[in-house]
Amino acid sequence: MSSASSPPIKNRRYSIALLVATPKMTTIAADEIALYRRWLARLGQENSRHDDVDVIAMVQDVCNFRWACDLFLQHKREEAFQLWFQIYDDSKADVLGDLAGFLVHWCYAAGVGIASDWNEAEFVMTDWEGKTQLHRELFEWCQEGNGRGNWFCEFLLAQCWIHSIGAPSCNLEYASSLLEQLALEGRAVAQCALADCIQERFTKSSADQMMMTHLYFAAANQGYADAMYKLAHCVEAGLGAVMNRVSLPCILPSYLALSLK
Repeated sequence: MSSASSPPIKNRRYSIALLVATPKMTTIAADEIALYRRWLARLGQENSRHDDVDVIAMVQDVCNFRWACDLFLQHKREEAFQLWFQIYDDSKADVLGDLAGFLVHWCYAAGVGIASDWNEAEFVMTDWEGKTQLHRELFEWCQEGNGRGNWFCEFLLAQCWIHSIGAPSCNLEYASSLLEQLALEGRAVAQCALADCIQERFTKSSADQMMMTHLYFAAANQGYADAMYKLAHCVEAGLGAVMNRVSLPCILPSYLALSLK
């Protein structure tokens, strides 16, 4: 994660370890609490309504969130998921809780760090959009993971561009370019997300409708529940006949070259 904003403490490594290891710690001096409050505010986390105990918990959550992101890039996905879920489930920090919810949602959807479960993924829906320092850190982490060749970080980076999570603006075109290769690799979550990008268009050509249906079909054929639901709507709209005309790898690259510019 970005080191632009670090906890205002003399020995950061020791203090983070202490915060992570001591969840009930409540005896920090008042001047340090004031520093923590200012640090949280710089990260974009409002804390004036919270008491000192909550502030300490928020600092712990930020440290745990960053630690979980580091663990994920070390291929410790299950441990990372558990920390993200804990933050989402009980954090006093609303911004951080929302971002942890974003990661938990897509972990459930993609089956990363936890068994795939769309019912759980659908239940975990938080407010993702934002441009606070915490949002920017998540965006930069996704970029770092993508640069290391981590497919899930590439997928999350696309979601950041779609939902303006730390990204300069919404950019469906660039998000679609990130999702294209993942879709061709057979990643059901990416196939469905790419179809969603097409679905977001106000007007859709017959090629759009065919490609969208093919993508939902490809993901649904792997048991991806969200794609099954959306494919049913495509069939109901009379688009089911296009599904078996041609295979997805044959049509996706040329379609994207022409239609997603």
